[in-house]
Amino acid sequence: MVAAGGDDVEAASMETVRVFKYAAMAVLLVVTAVSALLPLWVSSHGTRRAQSLLSRKLPFATAGVFLGSGLLHLLPDAVKLYDEVVARMDEPPHWMTAFPSVYLLCALGCSVVWSVDLLNMGNSGKLMAVASAARPDFETSMYRVQIPSVTSFGWRNRSVSVDGKERFYSCSCGSVPSLSLFHRAAKAEESTCLLTPNGVKLVNGQGPQVVMEYEAATTGLLEESHETESTVSEHIVFSGDSYFLPYLLAALFSVHSLIAGFALGVNHSMNRTAVATTVAIFSHKFIEAMSVGANFAKAKSSIAHQRSVAVLTLYSCMTPLGIFLGMVLSESLRGSSALAMEAVALSVASGSFIYLAFHELSEENASQESGAAEKLALFSAGLASMALLAAWA
Repeated sequence: MVAAGGDDVEAASMETVRVFKYAAMAVLLVVTAVSALLPLWVSSHGTRRAQSLLSRKLPFATAGVFLGSGLLHLLPDAVKLYDEVVARMDEPPHWMTAFPSVYLLCALGCSVVWSVDLLNMGNSGKLMAVASAARPDFETSMYRVQIPSVTSFGWRNRSVSVDGKERFYSCSCGSVPSLSLFHRAAKAEESTCLLTPNGVKLVNGQGPQVVMEYEAATTGLLEESHETESTVSEHIVFSGDSYFLPYLLAALFSVHSLIAGFALGVNHSMNRTAVATTVAIFSHKFIEAMSVGANFAKAKSSIAHQRSVAVLTLYSCMTPLGIFLGMVLSESLRGSSALAMEAVALSVASGSFIYLAFHELSEENASQESGAAEKLALFSAGLASMALLAAWA
């Protein structure tokens, strides 16, 4: 009688978990598809404040959620499950008790997502849009140039205008009412920067072309150095001969979504790890889908409407597909095999989450618009939410 009651409770619990996963699949599909296919009212008609909040502020909070979810939930649970698998063995192999297999899988998950990210030239949404616009009679390409930053210490600037007159001036950051020993100032301008062997050419719409040359100033603080750093350029051309290439790219660049969905799908209980994984997936997919959809919207005159819908639909299905595959595998395994598979999935997913956290933090558009204090506050808020979930859930 007691055994029958226990079986009923376990069956009810499994049914609750199954319903939760199906609900997560449906909501994720709707949220991702709407965010990607509408290409967002915020991106095309919204206010600048709304655009700044969604695309330049939230990524830092999302990074905190990802890092907290990976380190405070997925990775510890993977270690517990792995230890339980080892404890169930009568005589476990020596390497299973001596080698940190879970942490190796975590590093593997990080490296897999990073290796995929190396292929997208820093922006998977733009690359998918450019590939989708290609046709057999219409090649498209994506060109990226990384120009090293120019920083001067103890130097003076000499400005030479096009009329040949020299103007000497010193660096001025304005008056800062601060008693600190140093201060930092930042200035952003819309201009074209060209590197030359003798300096930097700036071309802007408000005045003549200016050449910036650098001469060493007499200073006892710094020694003169001649370190050079070359520019890095990447160029990819899409011929349009392959009809399936945009779909392959959409699937390839969604590997991290597939891994995250799989980790949620194999989870056998609706515990705090499942909740943390779901929160991290939702926060990331909402922002990422908006970015991908906005890139397709910018190129809508060059991309057939049917192809845009098809590519974005495939992209939207990757996380729900990962959840479904995880559920199928989880229900087909029993005992130690199920625990081992869940431990592997959580380990790999934790590594991908850690990488995505730092990827969000290094996002160029977001980094240029937010101050250090604001970035830290948003990141801390995301991390604190996962810490509270770990402490009280």
